[in-house]
Order: sequence, then C-alpha cells, then structure tokens
Amino acid sequence: MSAHLTAVYTSPTATNTFSSPLESAPTQHTSSTEKSQYLADLRQKVSQLQDDINQFLTDKMDQDKAATDAPNDDHREEDMYGEEVVDEA
Repeated sequence: MSAHLTAVYTSPTATNTFSSPLESAPTQHTSSTEKSQYLADLRQKVSQLQDDINQFLTDKMDQDKAATDAPNDDHREEDMYGEEVVDEA
C-alpha cells in the first residue's frame, strides 16, 4: 500500500483534494541517513502541498470576488475567510 500526503478542501459548492505520494516510511532498521532523507522529502512535500492549497484558495477568493462584483473590501474578506496570519518562522 502506497502512502500519500492528502488534504481535502470542502465548501458548500465544491470539494478539492490535494495529494502527493510519499516514500515508504522508515522502519526501526532504517539507517539514520535514510530517515533524514525521508524527513527532508516529507518536509518538501508538505511545503509544496501548502503552496498548492494557498494558490487554490487565492484563486477561489478571486472567483468569489469577481462573482459578487464588489469592490476590494478587506473587512468583508476577513469576515468570509478569516484574518490573514503571516508565519514568520
């Protein structure tokens, strides 16, 4: 059975699944180097999945905004989508 990193976006009007295949998880007998490589690969795939989700949500917000023909209103966007939180890690 192959493993996948998966996230699902669901709204009243749509569902979108984001997925990325993963290497087999390390076992107790896996070397430290292989475990480190697995974790590096996992981190890269999580980051790519976040980028994909962010792009999808940005496009969705643009579509919603275009459908309402409303001017750019930050307060309305915060009500609809929540306040933007910038990760400065």
